[in-house]
Amino acid sequence: MNGSRILDLGCGPGRDCAYFAGLELKPIGADLSSGMLVLVRERGLPTVRMDFEHLGFADQVFDGVWAFHSLMHSPKYKMPSILKGIFRTMSPGAPLLVAFMEGKGNEWRRSSRWGKSPPRYFALYQEHELRKLLERAGFYIVGVLRPEPRWLNILAVRPHETA
Repeated sequence: MNGSRILDLGCGPGRDCAYFAGLELKPIGADLSSGMLVLVRERGLPTVRMDFEHLGFADQVFDGVWAFHSLMHSPKYKMPSILKGIFRTMSPGAPLLVAFMEGKGNEWRRSSRWGKSPPRYFALYQEHELRKLLERAGFYIVGVLRPEPRWLNILAVRPHETA
């Protein structure tokens, strides 16, 4: 996997990008926040400013996509097109790891981690909803983890194309 291109979608300050770089992978951090991208670039890592709906990458360029605690900030009605866009950018056999807050509906919350931050939007999902969305986008579900109550991590792959 050395040299594999990894898209960290919603990279925030770049903690995970730096981890991937330490594993000799080639991460690229994508985020809508210019301030967060400055922090990633300070680590010497490549970034691109974009939203989840408009991934300006060529088809099948990533060997993996990491969307950890990021996609859940997008409205539910946008999720089918977001997942199709992610699928398009991934090479056959590439893994996707997503993490969502489990529940129903949506909510606005303040994070104590970032001090006096404005409330953030969270789209809440149940496992069956996420499975259906991922499968409709073309992904194969490898497994589901619940590391803590209310958190759902799903590992999926873009299947190899069959003749």
